[in-house]
Amino acid sequence: SDGPAVAISTAEACGVVGCVLRNVGTGVSLSGSRECLIYGNDIHSTGGAGITAHSGNRNPEAPDANCIENNYVHHTGYYTKAASGISTTGVGNIISHNLVHDCPRIGIDYNGNDHIIEYNEVRHINLETQDSGATYCLGRDWTNRGHIVRYNYLHDSLGYGRHNGPHWRSPFYTFGIYLDDWSSGQHVYGNIVARSFLAGIDVHSGRDNVIENNHVFQIGQGVEVVKVGLFRR
Repeated sequence: SDGPAVAISTAEACGVVGCVLRNVGTGVSLSGSRECLIYGNDIHSTGGAGITAHSGNRNPEAPDANCIENNYVHHTGYYTKAASGISTTGVGNIISHNLVHDCPRIGIDYNGNDHIIEYNEVRHINLETQDSGATYCLGRDWTNRGHIVRYNYLHDSLGYGRHNGPHWRSPFYTFGIYLDDWSSGQHVYGNIVARSFLAGIDVHSGRDNVIENNHVFQIGQGVEVVKVGLFRR
């Protein structure tokens, strides 16, 4: 199938637990739903993402409160290279204790408010793309804030791209934890980041971010542990 194996829309308190989902477009697609549990699934060989949990909610007093936990997501993005292993928007979702590896782009991406990304292992990511991270938040909105990224083990964020014209190379232009384009108000602590090419942690034009007590080592170029960039039009 080129569609999702499991699609849940506008639902409450539903669960997808202990399934093997493969050879599909997306493993689990959760949209406009709250208090749902995606737990203990083996998801691989997908055309796009492994798990998505998306909503247009921006109300912190009524969080989505979905939980994506203890899933094994790997070898995704056979056709859609921009798809992530796990992706969420909305408010107040938890992505915890997952193993994500061998994806063409991002392992875990998030947007919205007040998500918690914790105790995940993400490795061998960004195998076919660049300017990316093992975890990634695309802001472009000062109110996209309140996230916590803690106690994750993120390693081998490789990257693939052109260098000096026609020459392709890997590793290339990636980070471990990437707070991109105004991502603000985040607390990033207790993470282990190894073998990302440009920097372990990149903060691109955000504000009010707290980055503390992370262990970053074996960075590809050996230049920067934390990079803070300026937004350019």
